[in-house]
Amino acid sequence: MALTKVRAGGVNLADTFAFTGTVSGTSLDHILTTDVSDGDASVIFNSTYITTAYRSYEVRITGYEPVTDATQLRCYPSIDNGSNFVATVQSGRLYRQVDNGSQNGMEAHSNDSYFQVGGNIGNDDNQTASAIVQLTGITSAVHRKWIFSKLVGKHNANAYMWNAGVNIPTNSAINYLKFQSSSGNITAGRFSLYGVKS
Repeated sequence: MALTKVRAGGVNLADTFAFTGTVSGTSLDHILTTDVSDGDASVIFNSTYITTAYRSYEVRITGYEPVTDATQLRCYPSIDNGSNFVATVQSGRLYRQVDNGSQNGMEAHSNDSYFQVGGNIGNDDNQTASAIVQLTGITSAVHRKWIFSKLVGKHNANAYMWNAGVNIPTNSAINYLKFQSSSGNITAGRFSLYGVKS
């Protein structure tokens, strides 16, 4: 391959360039995207995609719309590729109405087989929710798993945001995640899994 030298004055980015090879310097590696458009029951990332190649993962969700109104988006973690789900998940969420600072609060759950990414999402057309779920150290077989999530979307007639912290009290590696509505199917949404570079 021929070597191209850059002038001392730099590169004019208005020009057209063809890039080949690998882009370096990014912190996330895209692994898989699943688009829901026909009422699927769940979105699953199994042990084919969640491996020890990465210690931490991130899931980005855009355009999530449940079939059933006022439905929670939940995530079910498993250490045995979906045969069983961790039954002692602990989670807490802070929520706030986006356009009214006095409408806020908190909620907590424990001893569940899932954690809520957000609460009571509406199913009106074009009023979807988006989220980022940061799964820190989930493939470690040494310590508990700590997860952060952020979601913003329509709750009843208003826009709300949720920030959550999750404790999955297992020292076993998580190798399976199932995203599912608390009631009914998922009408639409894009779920993208990324591996976090350490």
